[in-house]
Amino acid sequence: MRRVVLDCNGVDPLVDLPGAFEVVKRAVESGELKLLGTHILEEELAATPDEERRGKLQRVLQLVQDTPTGGFILGASALDRARLSNDVASIDALRAGRSDLTHANDALIAHTCMVEGCALVTNEEKGGSLRSRALGLGIEVLRSRELLAELGYQEPDSA
Repeated sequence: MRRVVLDCNGVDPLVDLPGAFEVVKRAVESGELKLLGTHILEEELAATPDEERRGKLQRVLQLVQDTPTGGFILGASALDRARLSNDVASIDALRAGRSDLTHANDALIAHTCMVEGCALVTNEEKGGSLRSRALGLGIEVLRSRELLAELGYQEPDSA
């Protein structure tokens, strides 16, 4: 079984690409895939300003197993949905050395992957991104399209 933690921007292709949601749903229902999500995913999707878009994105939550974050950061973590951790070095590296809340959510999501021993699904690409910080700590990182390809998804011809 493939286990992954979803970053918020990893959800977009799962609902935007024709047929992708159905492929993911089948994989979850058959036990081929386990999607793990944290309170951060729920909060970020709930903050989507466009109501119709928010509804589409939140459909994915019905497929997600709620998972406590792999660590706790004051001001970012939900106390009842986070694990306490003494792995300060990894969390700091994932926060890119920032002591403020910049990168806190990203750090918690990636650290959850470390604790759960699974891949991170994110489409972030910019320099210093979650992707590069996670890869630097040995976390497997997938783009949404890579996960979909593993599940046998093929994009319809655009012709």
